[in-house]
Amino acid sequence: VSCTCESLLRSSAMGQIRTAPLGEWSGGIAGSFEFRVALTIHSTDAFESSISAGDLPPAPSQRMYLQIASLDAADSIGLTRCVASPTSKIDDPYAVGFLSVGCLAGPLDLQTHSESEMHVVRISVLSFGFAASDDVFVWCEALRCAAQPCGECGSERRLSEDAHIARRLQGDRQLLQSWFRAPPSPQVVLP
Repeated sequence: VSCTCESLLRSSAMGQIRTAPLGEWSGGIAGSFEFRVALTIHSTDAFESSISAGDLPPAPSQRMYLQIASLDAADSIGLTRCVASPTSKIDDPYAVGFLSVGCLAGPLDLQTHSESEMHVVRISVLSFGFAASDDVFVWCEALRCAAQPCGECGSERRLSEDAHIARRLQGDRQLLQSWFRAPPSPQVVLP
């Protein structure tokens, strides 16, 4: 007997039981689980064309727009944290968190942008750069949830007590990274 199952969270498992010639049985269970997301940076709120890694934003803009999307449209995702750094080290002493468990926007004026697709999260921050670097590295941690609300920022996505427990049990997170050249005239210059 062989069966394959797939859950709403897009994980799959397979089990197999075989009977041996002497009436003994043997069995095994195998499973796979994949959560793939992408982080893109945009210069407009249309979220149409993204800035390639290492590029300078094409036109001066007051805001930088970030989109985090699961590659599976059936996923429901949220964000738990985002960090910017002047180096490729997330723990750089000058790194700045602009999204955290408490939704602290910090000096970058974090805003959420409504999105009807649950596998996509869109946010923006004031355009910014670092005083000692032309590069900006950004990390965001995405979370896949069983249902909405998902993530820890914004009233429409805030986790309830039950969802928080389900999220801890699921433990499905991805840390994404991208980088770009700082705009020539950023709204905020960080140390």
